[in-house]
Amino acid sequence: AIFTASNTIVDVISLEIPSILRVQGRWTPRCSAERLFGATPVQSSVTEDRDMAAPESPETPMPSFSFMELFQPNSNLLRRVFLRKPLAVVEAEERGSKLGRHLSLFDLLCIGIGGTVGSGVFVLCGLIAHEYAGPAVVLSWLTAGFGCVLSGMNYAEMSSRVPSAGSSYAYTYVALGELPAVVAGWCLTLEYGISASAIARSWGDKMINWITTDLDLDGKGLRPGHGVNPLAAAMVMTCTGILLGGVGVGKNVTNFFTGLKMLLVAFMIIGGLSLFDADNLTPFAPNGFPGIMRGATSAFFGYIGYDTVCCLGMEAKNPSRNLPLAVGGSIVGVTVLQCLAAFALVSMQPFEDIDVDSGFPEAFGSNGLVWAQHLVATGEIITLPLVVLVSLLPQVRLQFAMAEDGLMPAILSKVDEHGNLFMNIFISGTIATLIALFVPFLYLDSMISAGVLIAFNLTNISLVVVRREHPFRENMCVSLMSLYCFISFVAALMWRYLLDNESLYPYLIFPCGLTAAAFLVVRHIAKTCPEVEDSSYAGFRVPFVPWLPALGIFVNWYLVVQLEWYSLLMIIGYVVFACSWYILFGVKYSIGNANGWAKRLEISETQGESMTTGLLENAKQEEPSF
Repeated sequence: AIFTASNTIVDVISLEIPSILRVQGRWTPRCSAERLFGATPVQSSVTEDRDMAAPESPETPMPSFSFMELFQPNSNLLRRVFLRKPLAVVEAEERGSKLGRHLSLFDLLCIGIGGTVGSGVFVLCGLIAHEYAGPAVVLSWLTAGFGCVLSGMNYAEMSSRVPSAGSSYAYTYVALGELPAVVAGWCLTLEYGISASAIARSWGDKMINWITTDLDLDGKGLRPGHGVNPLAAAMVMTCTGILLGGVGVGKNVTNFFTGLKMLLVAFMIIGGLSLFDADNLTPFAPNGFPGIMRGATSAFFGYIGYDTVCCLGMEAKNPSRNLPLAVGGSIVGVTVLQCLAAFALVSMQPFEDIDVDSGFPEAFGSNGLVWAQHLVATGEIITLPLVVLVSLLPQVRLQFAMAEDGLMPAILSKVDEHGNLFMNIFISGTIATLIALFVPFLYLDSMISAGVLIAFNLTNISLVVVRREHPFRENMCVSLMSLYCFISFVAALMWRYLLDNESLYPYLIFPCGLTAAAFLVVRHIAKTCPEVEDSSYAGFRVPFVPWLPALGIFVNWYLVVQLEWYSLLMIIGYVVFACSWYILFGVKYSIGNANGWAKRLEISETQGESMTTGLLENAKQEEPSF
């Protein structure tokens, strides 16, 4: 009965909603990438496609009740909100980029691995083992890594298709529209800028502990109280100063400290495994499956950074090849190192005795290796700032991309005579410094993880929309993916809270039904929305679309709902703030909504790039559709 009812609902939605929201005017029965990516230089004029279009269909009368008037196709606000950026514009921006291509595959791997490994090994391994998962912390890291692999494959393909600065923001803009792109951009701000402040707070606490314990000095002056952390602020200011020196300086510093950090992590793993004690692994999962999953949500913070390379697409050499390789290499390398480090830690010290702030140094000390304790503590102090530096670097590029599109203040896109985003770096660094100075790490961790997972899901949806499209109903795939996201989120929420309480097990029929309904939605997409024919694309392709992206979305939602209620409310409020920013600022100053894309294409053409007249006319005249 559940399957039959769910299938009926899917069929009704797929038939009726596109009719209600259908754009008046022509429709084209052909399934092609032109709807998302615009024409390409090898295509003929867009007017040829219009000549092949079917006769105009009669206008569909809108429902008479006032609520649906918000969805009328002539709504100017809706046309702006869901305006999609043609890939041809992205390519024109890439050709006329103010930023040079400095970053090789090795540089990208150093940024991806160096910016990710650190917060997990130095900060989270001890916290997750002590508070949530116990020795099963390894399973928490594997679960989070599994979610990263599912989303990482989508990042790899989208980075090859859209080699632009902005990561999820750029991909969502091309596939879903302007408002979803702004939400993705603000969620990435949590991942980059805010996480830099959070890691700086952790570094400040470790620094104080190192000064008072290892150096045996009085550190009272470094703790003024009231949650103020001056050392964290000083670290962010230092990293800001390095970035003000330019990409070349930041790249060399990153490569050096990444190598140093890999040596330190290898020492920690080998040293921990040499002190292996099987008795420390029992009980293996003291808090059961809920503890493992809650630990996986926190562990996701330790994976923040692998998608950083996507945000630097406009500065990468040969981005179509190097970006997918850098994403895949970063995920594999980080997962292996995090799991080995977590196992080494819980195998050399009982989980209930692990120090949540300084796990490895205290574990070595408890085993009588004082020299190793001092070495690891010093190494953490020296190498952890690299994560802060690498987090600030993509934040600046993200703001540059959004400012170029008119969705952030124009001052953030100003490039000085040295090719450096001086004002952007200065403003970003100042805000991150203030957050590091006053906001404790406890209030940032969960919110950052949730924001990252939302950005990942937007990328997963974007890939499905790019790869799949209904041959007759233009917005069918978007509507069905939106329905799937809602159903899967509610199902994940119900699974989370019903599995925690045995007395509620009889109600598991409801999440089972919702999961079945979500499955049917994905099956409907696979059945009715064929693959988009795009012979010009020869890069990496994710297999089993839409099934793998849909699985990644569900896994990400399940990790999100592991958070406490106040954390969920905080991230909902943050998304509302992002939408408000777009309504109050972005709608007014958007470049795309002011025919600015046509101007950029004209500039690209005058610079000697081949551009067809049909493409230019399309950018000038085509109205965005909802």
